[in-house]
Amino acid sequence: FVFCFFCFFFFFFFQAEDGIRDAQESRGLGDVYKRQKEGWSSIKLYFMIGLPFELDDDIIGIANLAHKIINLYNTLRIKGKGIKISISVSSFVPKAFTPFQWVAQNNIDEITRKQQLIIENIHSKKIKYSFHDAKTSYLEGIFARGDRKLCKVLKKGL
Repeated sequence: FVFCFFCFFFFFFFQAEDGIRDAQESRGLGDVYKRQKEGWSSIKLYFMIGLPFELDDDIIGIANLAHKIINLYNTLRIKGKGIKISISVSSFVPKAFTPFQWVAQNNIDEITRKQQLIIENIHSKKIKYSFHDAKTSYLEGIFARGDRKLCKVLKKGL
């Protein structure tokens, strides 16, 4: 069984004193607790980095959340298989006709830095981490905001 825990950092736009981060995290950990008690041992976490107002603490929080889930699993002392956590991180790509259409996208170096920040804060072999390629995400942003004139560029690239 795999429990998919779908998380975007939209919940983390607000400052910590607003209590938003803690409320969302405790709700999510409660769901994880229920699933683990039911015998689920694989958890998938989905995140998006590069959103407006994002802090490095939010990025590090991705790895910290995975470690909290492992600690929760260890406190339950469930017999059988160990827990497996898969973290998938995509990069924010602003799209036309959305609330963030005018927000700047992180450049390739910034996306890579944030991905590396997550890798540096994962300290368990029980956590598998995957991410979208920074260059591909950046190109996606260019084509998402472009118009017909980009067709020539795309044809030339092929």
